Amino acid sequence: MVTKNVPPYSIVGGVPAKEIKKRFNEEQIKYLQELKWWDMPEEELKRIKELIVNKDKWFEQLD
Repeated sequence: MVTKNVPPYSIVGGVPAKEIKKRFNEEQIKYLQELKWWDMPEEELKRIKELIVNKDKWFEQLD
């Protein structure tokens, strides 16, 4: 059961829920939050779908 806010891109589990790990490193999380991908038009998301599905490929493209 989650009773409090969860940090961005964190995986939580248990009762009560506790952070198990983060999906990305801190630099990647900062980038994703600044990107605000959730505000992108659907057409743009479709265009970059392959990168979104393969997160490692996405971040390689950024380097």
